[in-house]
Amino acid sequence: MREMSPEVVVADEPITLLSTADLTKIVARARAAPRQRARILLHGSSDDIMQEMMIVMTRGQYVPPIWNDRSPKSYLALSGSLKLVRFDTSGAITDCYRLAANDPTDPFFARINERCWHMSISESPEVVFLETILGPHHGTGCADWAPVRSSSGAMGFFTEVCRQCGVPINPA
Repeated sequence: MREMSPEVVVADEPITLLSTADLTKIVARARAAPRQRARILLHGSSDDIMQEMMIVMTRGQYVPPIWNDRSPKSYLALSGSLKLVRFDTSGAITDCYRLAANDPTDPFFARINERCWHMSISESPEVVFLETILGPHHGTGCADWAPVRSSSGAMGFFTEVCRQCGVPINPA
């Protein structure tokens, strides 16, 4: 694997194998990163047809809603839990789905089959999940009704989404 940035590692081997030790390392990378998240790109290039990422997010990290317009998209929780939040075109929350690894009652997998605005929020201290979508990937569409991460309104927006979806922001 090679490092692209403090948050991003690319798996560029002919066959990629990930172990629990690899997941422990990517969690540590996320904890040390300024934005408290990290990912392993399992695809070699943004031009690849299949785009897969092993993502770690820590609780309380705001990632603005994005538009899913290219293909279905799937999430597979490997450790911890997250909320997958869907919005209508004006920014109102339409659904909050909990995905949890190793939970006998909650799903651990979700597939978004239709175009929609959505975001993921870590519910546990950190969550590790696999995200899969068709490529190529040449940019992410962000909602004009949601503040960018660096704006003064970002934490207020994020806090309200968390409240509506029952997500604790601070560690329990």
